Amino acid sequence: MATLAFGDARLPGRFWDKAIVEYDGGCWNWMGYIAPNGYGRMHLDGRMTMAHRVAFEGLVSVVPDGLQIDHLCRNRSCVNPEHMEIVSQKTNLLRGVSFSAVNA
Repeated sequence: MATLAFGDARLPGRFWDKAIVEYDGGCWNWMGYIAPNGYGRMHLDGRMTMAHRVAFEGLVSVVPDGLQIDHLCRNRSCVNPEHMEIVSQKTNLLRGVSFSAVNA
């Protein structure tokens, strides 16, 4: 993946107003609404959507049906597409730290 720039004009300014750079890890932390599950959310086109998905699809590519975005940095509030990878649900679950993943 090519290096992406924080503040890229392909995403609206109101997106960037709610993100900050974490300099030690490179995460772009979402400072807007954070759902109870830890993922950032925002309104887009009249509906609530995941902030990391807005970033990934706006700066990299569309996520194909049946696949998910895995946060490689393990920071659910991160919206830096360089920290994400498109994977199957099974792969995403197995990479996690849940009871099921640890015992798989």
